Amino acid sequence: MKTKLTSILVVAMLSIGIAVAAEGQQKPLTNQDVIRMIEEKLPESVIISKIQTSETKFDTSPAAISELNKKGVSEKVLNAMVNANKPVQSPAPAIPPGGHPVVPMVWMAG
Repeated sequence: MKTKLTSILVVAMLSIGIAVAAEGQQKPLTNQDVIRMIEEKLPESVIISKIQTSETKFDTSPAAISELNKKGVSEKVLNAMVNANKPVQSPAPAIPPGGHPVVPMVWMAG
């Protein structure tokens, strides 16, 4: 009886562990995911929030955008998709690679 209970507990713990691991490894959001959310009549604001907070892998080629538009994807959602594909630009370093800060000089004629 004790062995059976231990086996059940082990299986339950493994199942929970697998579910938690799978949740942490979500696949990137795609055009098809957006179409599915549109077809399920989710509010536009929810779809945009999902786009802004997810890893994405959108096809934003002109042909794909045209197809999304035909499927009823709004202009706001299309813009969110296009903006999600923009690479994140890192800020310029405060000190250039040489290690010496660049100080602008102003020469006064006199």
